[in-house]
Amino acid sequence: MRFLICLLGILLSSLSLADDSMSQQQSETMSSTVFSETKIFTGTVLKKTWAKNVDSYCAGGSDYFVLQQDEEETLLKPASDKTIAFTPFVDQTVIINGYVTLETVNPSDRSHPDQPSQHLVNPVTCEFLVVTNIQLPDN
Repeated sequence: MRFLICLLGILLSSLSLADDSMSQQQSETMSSTVFSETKIFTGTVLKKTWAKNVDSYCAGGSDYFVLQQDEEETLLKPASDKTIAFTPFVDQTVIINGYVTLETVNPSDRSHPDQPSQHLVNPVTCEFLVVTNIQLPDN
């Protein structure tokens, strides 16, 4: 009888640990943190082609757009409630209203079971400039 009580205790504690682990995995899947309030950013929009680098990975494995300010580049992402086309602004100086956000991406969310794994193993933190408005400066 004492053995069964010990076994039951072990099973219950392992279920609790599994729930904690599952909750932690779900929170690591894709978490987002707003890094700054809405501000005005000025710089040049550049289109980047896919490459085997972290920025391409953060952009979802495709071509992507960045805002270049001095020597720094920040990935651009339209706000979720906006449809913004960056293509007309490529290689032009723009004024952007937006905010910086950090998103943590779990590599397992982007893996494909039928392809050999050449993906990152650990979660990656990606910095985006979330664009709520983009325009050319008044001349």
